[in-house]
Amino acid sequence: MESRRMLEGNLNRQADEIEQVLSSLALPIKIQGGRVSEDRVRYQLAPMPQISRERILQVAEDVAKAMGVPKVQLMESEGGVALEFPLQLKDGIRLLPLLQRNHHTEALHAILGLDGEQKLFTLNFRDPASWHFLTSGPQGCGKSEMLRTLILSLAAFSRQSQLKFLGIDLGGRDLLVMEALPHGYAEVALDKAYAVQILHWLEDEIERREAYQIKYPDIVLVVDDAERLFDQSAGIDPSLKMILLHGHNVGIHLFLASEEPFPVEGNGVIRAMARAQKNLPGDFKIELDGAPHIVTVAWLPAHELRDVVYLVREGWRNLDNKAMRWSY
Repeated sequence: MESRRMLEGNLNRQADEIEQVLSSLALPIKIQGGRVSEDRVRYQLAPMPQISRERILQVAEDVAKAMGVPKVQLMESEGGVALEFPLQLKDGIRLLPLLQRNHHTEALHAILGLDGEQKLFTLNFRDPASWHFLTSGPQGCGKSEMLRTLILSLAAFSRQSQLKFLGIDLGGRDLLVMEALPHGYAEVALDKAYAVQILHWLEDEIERREAYQIKYPDIVLVVDDAERLFDQSAGIDPSLKMILLHGHNVGIHLFLASEEPFPVEGNGVIRAMARAQKNLPGDFKIELDGAPHIVTVAWLPAHELRDVVYLVREGWRNLDNKAMRWSY
């Protein structure tokens, strides 16, 4: 009986999250329940009359990324159209409760998740020894979700005067949450031409800061699907290499995710590698200051994203009991 209630609870939670994602994509579609078959689940859609099947197909990839699964399949069914993808029965570690319970965390520190001993794992990006963050692993391992966790965690504890974000995301829309935060410096680059402009601007900014000894506010450049940005056979892009070599002197950080690890040498680089033998999204080995750490990354369900953005915009000091409306 307990396992049945748990299954029903997970199906309802997942259905709610799908509706939230579809709503954010301007598709007000209702879910008519889930049907489990082995390790997959199928949700029947009840679309509004004016929404075509082709339009639903167009956003299937966005739904997959938002739900943290490799692929969502659009299936024909008796009632019309259904979405099918892996059943996610594990709640995992949710970011929002960690932020709420540890809201006294210092600026430029980020809560990433829990380590192997189930202790809070926090990164200090004020420390030159942990300045940049590079993560690698296969598609679906949770790299994009980890970048989003870092972004939201840093923004929750840092003022706009302390921190600014720039984003490059040529492979999707995972970093667009950055545009909802007051810390965003500019729109996220979704095409290569704009991405190159951002990189060249950062090169100029490094030179300007070095000339005038400027270090604040800290700027974090976040790059997802980095292999799309340049040809790996040509080596690290000169702009990114310049950030890696000189960023710690002028308050500029690089957070980068790619399928294959980049051959970067030097101090101040945190490396996070998906643990292929576990094959669980969000399970990483993180090398920090020469020591390995096994970390389960905290994630953010789609229905809680709006609450975290609200938290970031309002600030901890402006929240009262009435505003703290989350349930755990």
